[in-house]
Amino acid sequence: MFGEKTEALEPFHPDRIASRILGMGDVLSLIEDIESKVDRAQAEKLATKLKKGTVLI
Repeated sequence: MFGEKTEALEPFHPDRIASRILGMGDVLSLIEDIESKVDRAQAEKLATKLKKGTVLI
């Protein structure tokens, strides 16, 4: 998320930055980050298992 390389750059969203500065967090950026890293089909399978209570950790 933070760094000195070009890969660490993020799109600028003023409202989200304001939330971070005020210590309120940035849920939308967190959701976008997770969506880009998690396969949707795999996430749906996991959600089904969680609902059934059949997840082994």
